[in-house]
Amino acid sequence: MAEQKSTKQTDAKVKTEGQQTLRETASTWTETLREAAGTIADSAVALQDRNVEYAQSLIDQSFDQLESQTAKLHETFNTLMAQSAKRRAAFRNLVRETFAASVSAMATPTKFYREALKSVQESADSVNA
Repeated sequence: MAEQKSTKQTDAKVKTEGQQTLRETASTWTETLREAAGTIADSAVALQDRNVEYAQSLIDQSFDQLESQTAKLHETFNTLMAQSAKRRAAFRNLVRETFAASVSAMATPTKFYREALKSVQESADSVNA
């Protein structure tokens, strides 16, 4: 009976030690999972921060590029408007010069006709006199 009692005590001791080992193992496993989850969460937060910074830099670059292109378009528009004004002024001058030349060309035959008529009248007056 003493042997049976000793065996039961040994079995109880082994069972208690087994439970203790199981608790320690479960505790270690739980702690390891907690640390792994913390590491994953930290990595996810760091990744999200980098993604936000990247997205913000893309947006900033896009706005900078839009501002630059808008300034270039404005500059090009102003240049075209200035050239257009110069072209209009040149066209006005060309029309004026053309009109003046046309009037001058039309006036020339009349001028010659008047001079010829005056000359004929003077000749006729000198013959009649």
